Amino acid sequence: MSNNSSWTVPCPTRSYFFSQLHHSAVECQVQLNGIESHSLISIRGTHQRGTECATVSLNSGGNIGKDTRHVSFDFNINSPKKISSSLVQARKIRTVLLLHQWYNKWGKSTSDALRSNVKFTRTLDLNGSGITILSKSIGSFKHLRYLDLSDNEDIQMLLNSITNLLNLQTLRLNGCSRLRELPRDLKKLVNLRHLEIDGCFGLTHMPRGLSQLINLQTLSRYILSKSNDVVTINGGELKDLMGLNNLKGELEIRNLEHGNDAATDYESANLKEKQYLQSLELEWISDDEGTEAPVGYEKSLEALQPHPNLQELVLWSYGGVKISSWLSSLTNLVNLTLVSCEKCQHLVPLNQLHRLKKLELNSLPCLEYINGEEEDLLLSSTIILPSLRELWLSNLSNLKGWWREVVSGELLPCFPPCLSKLIVRDCLQLSCMPLYPHLEKRLELRNTRLKPLEQTVLVLESRKYSTSTTGTEIPTTTSSSFSPLSKLTSLRIWGIGEDLQCLPEWFKSLTCLKELEIVYCSKLKDLSPGIHHLTSLESLVIENCEELEEMMVVNNGRLRSLELSGSHKLASLPEGLQHLTSLHRLAISDWKSLETIPEWIGNLNSLETHLLVKCPKLRALPEGIRSLTCLKTLLIRDCPMLWKRCERQIGEDWPKIAHIPELDLSRDPNRSDDVENPSRDEHTTSLDKIKACSSSILFKNFGLCMQ
Repeated sequence: MSNNSSWTVPCPTRSYFFSQLHHSAVECQVQLNGIESHSLISIRGTHQRGTECATVSLNSGGNIGKDTRHVSFDFNINSPKKISSSLVQARKIRTVLLLHQWYNKWGKSTSDALRSNVKFTRTLDLNGSGITILSKSIGSFKHLRYLDLSDNEDIQMLLNSITNLLNLQTLRLNGCSRLRELPRDLKKLVNLRHLEIDGCFGLTHMPRGLSQLINLQTLSRYILSKSNDVVTINGGELKDLMGLNNLKGELEIRNLEHGNDAATDYESANLKEKQYLQSLELEWISDDEGTEAPVGYEKSLEALQPHPNLQELVLWSYGGVKISSWLSSLTNLVNLTLVSCEKCQHLVPLNQLHRLKKLELNSLPCLEYINGEEEDLLLSSTIILPSLRELWLSNLSNLKGWWREVVSGELLPCFPPCLSKLIVRDCLQLSCMPLYPHLEKRLELRNTRLKPLEQTVLVLESRKYSTSTTGTEIPTTTSSSFSPLSKLTSLRIWGIGEDLQCLPEWFKSLTCLKELEIVYCSKLKDLSPGIHHLTSLESLVIENCEELEEMMVVNNGRLRSLELSGSHKLASLPEGLQHLTSLHRLAISDWKSLETIPEWIGNLNSLETHLLVKCPKLRALPEGIRSLTCLKTLLIRDCPMLWKRCERQIGEDWPKIAHIPELDLSRDPNRSDDVENPSRDEHTTSLDKIKACSSSILFKNFGLCMQ
C-alpha cells in the first residue's frame, strides 16, 4: 500500500473489501466520489503468511498479527477492552472499519482504546456507530486521512479538537441529522478534499474561513445563516466559495436571500468559474407572506450564474417573476427542476437545451405558458427537446398550454421518441402541449384535462406523414402503420371529471398497455368500448368511480390482477367479470353496497389471492369458493357480518375456507386482538405484512403486488 498523502479509502469498500478476506491475492481498485486511487490493496486470507487484512469476529479468538495493516471489527463492540485485546500486537494498523455498530453508545473510552493501539491509523470508519459525543482524543489521530462518521444521528456537535487532524482528506458526516454546527476552526484542515454533509438537516450555518480549504473537491451542501439568527456573526458567507474552483459533483446552497447586498455577495462566490460542478441546487428562504419584491430574487439568481458545463439545476422557493437568461446558455443541462416558485410567470425558451433528459415543474401557480414567446413555435422543429426522457408537470394551477400562441392540432410538434415517462398532476387548465406518440413506460394524468391525450392519438392518426400548410413534411411516425401510444405500458387516470364517461374507441391504439388505473373519475359509467381493445392488459384498478355500473372486461388470457374499490351502487360483482379465468389476484374494498359474491367466482380457477376489505353489508361467502383450489391467501378486513361466519372451526362459512393456507380475518383493521389467523402461526407468511387497510391500492401496500 502506498503511504503517499493522496491515499484515500472509499466507503463502498466497507462491505466488499473485507468480504474478500478468504480469497488470496485479490486486488481491488478503490474509489471515492468517482475519484480513483492508484493504490492497490492486496487482500490475503488469514491462512496466508504475512496477513495484511483481517476481520475480527466475535468468535475469532487470538490476536491480530503484528504485520496486519487493515482490520475490520465485524460485531457490535460494547467494551473498549475488546479493541485493546484484539490489537495487542498490532502496531502498523492503517485502516479500521467498525461494522455493525448500530445503536452502540460509546465515546471516549472506545476512542482512547483505538488511539492507544492504532495511533498510525489512516482510515477510521465509524459509520452508524451510535456515537453521541465524539471524544476530544480524536484529535490525536495525527495520521488520519479518512474519517467516516455518517449515520450517527445523535451527534449534535463536533468538538474543535477534530481540526487537529491536519492530514485529514475526507470527512463524511452524511445522515448526522441532529448535527447543529461544524467546528469553528474547520478552516485549519487545509488538506481536506471531501466534506460530505448530505442529510445534516440540523445545520444552521457554515463556519467562516472555508476559503482557505483550497484543495476541497467535494462540498455537498452550503448552509447560509439567516439574517435574524444569532449565529450570523459567526456564519460563513457565500463569497468563501470564491477560490474553491476545484469543487466537483453536487453542491446545494440553502437559505439564499435577495436584494442588492445579497446579489453582490453571491456574485463573488464565482460559481461561473466552477467548471467541474455537475449539479447545483439553490434554495431561497421562503417568503410565506408574499411581500418581498420579485426583483430582489431576480438579481440574486442572476448573480448565481453557474458554468456552462453544469448538468443539473434545481431551484427551490425562488420568488422572481422571470428566470435568468443565462439558463439558456446551459447547453449541457440534463436535469432541470423548479419547485415552489410562487411568482414565476416566465421561463426562458427551452429550445437550446438539446441534452435535457428530465424536466420537472412543480408548484408554479402563476405560470401560464412554458414557452411564452410567440416566435417559439415558429422557430421550433417538429421534435421538442430532442433528448427528453421524463416530464413532470405538477400543481400548475394556471398553466394553459405549452405556447401562448393558439396552435391547431395539425401544427402541434411532438416530443422525441426517447420520452418514456410523462406525469401531469393538478393542471386543471392545461389543454395544449406537444404530442407524445412514442411514450413507452408511464403516463399519469391526475386532476387535469384529457384533451392532450386525445390530440396525441386522434391528430396523429389523421395526419400520418401529412404535409403542413407550409409544405413541410411532419415525420410523426416511423412508418405509416405506426399507431400513437402503441408502446405505452402503464396508464394512470385520476380525477378526470366531465371528460371521461366511458373508455373511448381510440384506446385501440394502446396495444401494449399492461397496467391501467382509473381513480376518482366521477362521471365514468362504462369501460366499453375501449376496454375490449386492451389485449395486453395484466393489471386493472378501478377506484372510486361511483357512477360505474357496467364492467364487461374481455378475457384476454393475460389479466392477472383486478382491484375494485369505492363502489356504492352495485350489490353484487358485475357479471362481466366471471370469464376472467386468468385472474390471479382479486381485491374488493370500500364497497359499501356489496351484499353477495356470486357463485360464479368458482370459475376463476387461477385465483391465488383474494382480498375483501370494508364491505360492511357482505353477508356470506359463496359455495363456489370451495372450487378455488389454487387460492393461497384470503384476507378479510372490516367486514363484520362476514367475520363472524368465518370464525375458525365454529363459523358457518369456515368449511368453505378451511383449505386456504394463509388466512387473515379481522373485524376492525385497527385492532390486532381481533385478528384470526388460524393456520401456519409458527412462521412468517406474506400476511404478516398486512396490519391494517388504509390504502386504496391494496396489493401494492400489502406487499402482494404482481411480480
